[in-house]
Amino acid sequence: MRRSLLHQISRGRRWVVGSLRYGSSTTKVELDGSVRDLIESEELHPKRHPGAMRNVNNPLPDDLQAAMLRTLGDVSKKVLTDESHDFCKYLHGRKPPMEEDEEHSLISQIRGEITEELNVKFEDLNDDLREYYKKVINSKVEQITKQRKYNWQQIDYTRHKGLLYMVARSAREYAINYQVLKELKTRFQYAPKTFFDFGSGVGSVLW
Repeated sequence: MRRSLLHQISRGRRWVVGSLRYGSSTTKVELDGSVRDLIESEELHPKRHPGAMRNVNNPLPDDLQAAMLRTLGDVSKKVLTDESHDFCKYLHGRKPPMEEDEEHSLISQIRGEITEELNVKFEDLNDDLREYYKKVINSKVEQITKQRKYNWQQIDYTRHKGLLYMVARSAREYAINYQVLKELKTRFQYAPKTFFDFGSGVGSVLW
């Protein structure tokens, strides 16, 4: 089926099938104490514990691949390859915006560091010097806060950026959701009834 799909698309866009088709998921969990004891006593093989999950590639359905390729249209393959790679790295390293209490705590910490470094006793200063040092400290606090605070910015999802996201994340998101639902069905016979019962990620999970 993969070969037939390759023949259906133009030669100039064959490069994208590999990046769109496959994704895998990795799960990190904390080992149960009783299972750890069994492994340490060699009563249970580490690779055969009850929570073991096989990490496999879950390819995107062929219909979804074809739809994605049609959506890409005549977008430059070089531009899309380079930019989707960079965009994926940016998303991976992105952090949530700092909460208000976290920012106040950071500012308080920085102010304390600067005050200690200057080693100024405000009670010994006259009004003019006290006001001067307050301005110095406030200026340094603002400068250092900008350096330490994560510069969160909203992503404006234009059509082009949406295509980058599709190429960068669809296969991975599909693989992760597929694995999660598979494990839930195997272990708990859980069958979600609505799209929001398990979360969605990107639209590829609809498939």
